[in-house]
Amino acid sequence: MRREGTDTPEKANATHYEVGTIVREAIKRAGGTMPEELSTPEKSITQLESE
Repeated sequence: MRREGTDTPEKANATHYEVGTIVREAIKRAGGTMPEELSTPEKSITQLESE
């Protein structure tokens, strides 16, 4: 964020959205599974760590 001059929450949100769009396009082009299509684990990280 420093390198890009992102110094306000609005700029940070815009940067986050832009990068997210680029990443999603890369996943699609590579034929990968989109995050919303991934299965949900039965146990959370917190549960696994406590075990």
